[in-house]
Amino acid sequence: MMLKILHRYLAGNFIVPFVGSLGFFILFLLTFQLFRVMRFAVQKNVEWMAIFELMGHICISFLPISLPLAGLFAMIYAMGRLSDDAEIVAMRSFGLSKYKLFFPFLCLAIGVAIVTYALGSRVIPHSQDRFKNQMVRMSSKGALSEIKAGEFFTEIPSITLFAERVKNDGELLEEVFIYDKNKTQTRVIAAEKADFIIENKDDPNKAINLKFKFYNGNLFQYKNDEVNYQKVNFEIYDMPISGQSFEVGSVSKDSMLSSSALSKKISYLEKKVAAKGSKRGDRVSLAKSKIEFLNRYNTPIQFIIFVLVGFSLGIKKMRGNKSNASYFGILFLIGHYFLFLGGIGAAKKLSLPVEAAIFGPTFISFLFGIFLLKRMDWAS
Repeated sequence: MMLKILHRYLAGNFIVPFVGSLGFFILFLLTFQLFRVMRFAVQKNVEWMAIFELMGHICISFLPISLPLAGLFAMIYAMGRLSDDAEIVAMRSFGLSKYKLFFPFLCLAIGVAIVTYALGSRVIPHSQDRFKNQMVRMSSKGALSEIKAGEFFTEIPSITLFAERVKNDGELLEEVFIYDKNKTQTRVIAAEKADFIIENKDDPNKAINLKFKFYNGNLFQYKNDEVNYQKVNFEIYDMPISGQSFEVGSVSKDSMLSSSALSKKISYLEKKVAAKGSKRGDRVSLAKSKIEFLNRYNTPIQFIIFVLVGFSLGIKKMRGNKSNASYFGILFLIGHYFLFLGGIGAAKKLSLPVEAAIFGPTFISFLFGIFLLKRMDWAS
């Protein structure tokens, strides 16, 4: 009974700094996206609720990066505080072993790892997908407010637009002129008026479709590799525009897929690579998809190992290294992610197996954690 009470007490000492560390790292990473997101709120006509929703999805997408870091530093802090208060000495005095001391933290780490895996399979990819689509919707809607009467509008790639009058926040244009030159053809449109239409802008489950609907005008166009041209007078003319034209930022396509969908994609790519005449691009695509898929298994394991390393470093704090635990934790992170990111870069270049790139640094960190635990000076 006493041991259970002690385990709950130790777990409580870890949970509070863990939640605080997790919030800190998420907010720290969020600052790198904050300026880009706030630009839509300040410069464009985008609702604040949409901004907050987007920030929520971004925070969820940062969980795989933040959780291991939070586990490491929360463990160092918790054990360091227990050491400073001489509670570790008291536990040792009545025969508590270092393994029994680590047991409640291990149980918590396994529980968090299971939740992390579940989130990484569906919830985080869903947030990645919503993040990308929301950015497209915000930038598309914001584009309307930037169309000004009597000024050239060039936000749409390859298109220059001019309108004498602009109404309804850019949704209705009068006396409009458009010059559109892309890789295949050149097109010039002049019309009495035009509607700028955003289809599915309020349905996050459907893709954004953008188009101009022109009324009472004429069209002049020709292909860039031909001499012949075409001139047409029209009453109504629709000009679709790809939603990608307004895309401000995007995430990896693989990171937006659920684990089951990503597994099917990997199976398809493996068959494609196994076939004769496969291209290097197919092998690179397979490697990238496997990196994303295996990393969803690696992150929960990584969290448990980081907790183990933090436990060992925090305990050593009471052995005369009170100012060095966090320092060694930072050095450990630098070494781990140097191997991890370097391995991923090599795997994408097909010079290292994906399995070795993902799990190799994690296994080395596990051996390092075991080494620290075994080396700990503890009468047990």
